[in-house]
This record gives sequence, C-alpha cells and structure tokens, in this order.
Amino acid sequence: MATILIVDDDRNFLLSLADGLRSLEEDLDILTAPNGEEAVQLLDTSGIDLIVSDIKMPKMDGFELLAHVSRNFPGLPVIIITAFGTPEIENNMRTMGTFQYLEKPLDFNALIESIYTGLEAKSSGYLKGISLPSFLQLVEMENKTCTLKIRESNKTGFLYFTKGQLMDAETQNLEAEDAALEIISWEAAAIEIDWKTKRKTKKIMNPLSAIIVEAFSRKDETQKQEPLDLDISYEEEALGPVELTGEESITQTKKEPKEVIMNIQKLNEAIETLKKDLGDGLLASDIWMSQDGQSIAAYNSKPEATALFNELTGFMNKTLKIAGFPILGRFYLLDLADRKMAIVIPMGDFGWGMLVDGTKAQLGLLLNIALPHAIDVFEEAIAG
Repeated sequence: MATILIVDDDRNFLLSLADGLRSLEEDLDILTAPNGEEAVQLLDTSGIDLIVSDIKMPKMDGFELLAHVSRNFPGLPVIIITAFGTPEIENNMRTMGTFQYLEKPLDFNALIESIYTGLEAKSSGYLKGISLPSFLQLVEMENKTCTLKIRESNKTGFLYFTKGQLMDAETQNLEAEDAALEIISWEAAAIEIDWKTKRKTKKIMNPLSAIIVEAFSRKDETQKQEPLDLDISYEEEALGPVELTGEESITQTKKEPKEVIMNIQKLNEAIETLKKDLGDGLLASDIWMSQDGQSIAAYNSKPEATALFNELTGFMNKTLKIAGFPILGRFYLLDLADRKMAIVIPMGDFGWGMLVDGTKAQLGLLLNIALPHAIDVFEEAIAG
C-alpha cells in the first residue's frame, strides 16, 4: 500500500480531498498536514511515497517544504497544487519532467491520474522529484522575492529573485548570467531559501525560460552521449555479410555538436495544434533534439520514452541503410497493447513523439488529417 501525504492549510479542502481518495482508492494510505512544518515531521517519521502540496500556507509554506524535500528526499515524487499559473509555465514544468503541477479548482480525476503516474515512475526507477529548473519556474510563477542558496557536492551558488524576476546570480568564479547557467546545470541540487534578496540591480536580462533552455543545451553538449544497450543481433545466414563502400559507409567519427536554432514558442504551438486535432485521444507528446534526446517542448512529458525513441530512430535508420532499405519516411507508428499507439515524426535535428489512445482517436482521422497537419505545423515551427 502506498502512503500519500496531502498538505494544505484549507481544512475543508484537505478533509474532502483525503476522504475522496480513501473512498475511491482503497490501496492508498492517506496522511494529511495543514502546513509545511507538520508535513516535515511526517516525512521524517513515516514512509511517504508521494506528496500532494499546496504552495501558499502559513508557518512553513510550500516553497520551504519543497526545499526540504530537495535536500532530504530528492527522489520523492511531488504534485503541486496552486491557484496561480499560466499554460506556458505549466508546459515548461512538464517539459522538465519533474514534479507534476495541477491548478485549482482541482480536477479530482486528474489528481488520481497524477498520483498513479508518480507512483509508477517511482517504482520503475524513474523518480520525479524536485529539480532546480522546475523550482525556479515556480518561484517565477508565484512572483517571489528571495535569495536561493544552491549546493551540489562541494559547489555553492546563489540566485537572486525580486517579484519572480531573476535579477542576479553568483558562484565562486562566475557572476550574473554565466553563474545562473552554471548553477541551473547542476545535478541533485539542494535548495535553501532566504526570503530577502540582497541584489537590487538587474544584471540578468534574458528571461528565466531562455536561461534554463540554454543551460540544458550547454550541459548536453559537454556530456558524452551514451547509446541505449539494444541487444539486437542478426543471423549471418539470413542476411549474409554486408560490405559498405563509398557513400554507403558508416563511420564512428565523433562529430562536433552543431548549433541548432529553435523557436520554443512555435514548437509549443505545434503541440497545441495536435491537442486540438486529437482531443482526449492524445495522452502524451514530446518534441526533442536529435543530438541528445533532450525534450524541449511537451505535453505530459515522458522523458524515458523520449530517450528511447530518439535512440531507436537513429538505430533504425542506420540498420535500414546497412540492409539496403530506404531510411524512415515522414513518420513511423508502433501498435501497442490496450489499443494505444506510439507515433514518431523524425525531422532532421528534431524528433516528435506522441502516445495516442486508439479508443478515442480514429485511425483514419489520425493518418489522414491529424498527422499530416502536425507534420506541416512541425516543419513550419523548426523552420523558424
């Protein structure tokens, strides 16, 4: 039985939510806390599997609770509930593949789905805990003024916010935007909050979302790409030996990462177009960069699937070329169990994957209308 901790200062909302979950989901053990302080006590004494927390609370609010989780329970799945937000920030949080975000008034069915998504991710080894980029976007969304002390191993940095705007940053050797890019790229960062800011002058001019994307891009360029271990072998008798010459040869020469120009807003608009065409039939969607498999725009992001399909697409193209077949066309489709479909659109420097419910989206509509429309919008988006 999984133990869920719900944290909210609205007693009536807290009790009704807990009672609703207990009555509908018998395999969940529900604990409640009216503020962050009591939540921390339960975290330290009980085996909590997932947290559902409001942001605005007395005593210790949701931000301080999240900071505590980042330092002491970095792999704990978290669902944030807030009355304030924008579709852009919500999408950015999902793109980061970190804590889940729900807006009031709360959709109870969406909450149940989010809870099981978090629990399944934890049991499979993919932990959707607190990441620094998602935390920073929450600070921006809630217009907070604070100084964040960020620690990773033996490194320490500071991020300064005024009314949700990132004003300045510093590490031991860097300042302003260079420091912010360095800090945001840190893994498993521990967060401490001071509700005062010591910087009044704005030295960082780019928006936070652009800095986060740039930090991820720089980080990916410096990391060695490790392909998935796909244990696929061929029988020589079946295929025969393959000899590659001239233009058909495939070398293992390491290429320098090339700069890719992208318009995140248009990529998000492409996903919104797909959502309109497929409605409830679209379960998840990610657009990623082919060179590293990093998702840059998403709806209900699935980072594990994104990494898998990026590797799979490259592997299939190489294998098809070796076998003398044409490479992949405009898209490929995988028929999954329970009438689900996985569809991937490879597009040069980018890839677009989607999970579709075949019971809610007709195959004819998908192949003849939604996919061609999606490809057209995708091509326009990556063209700038």
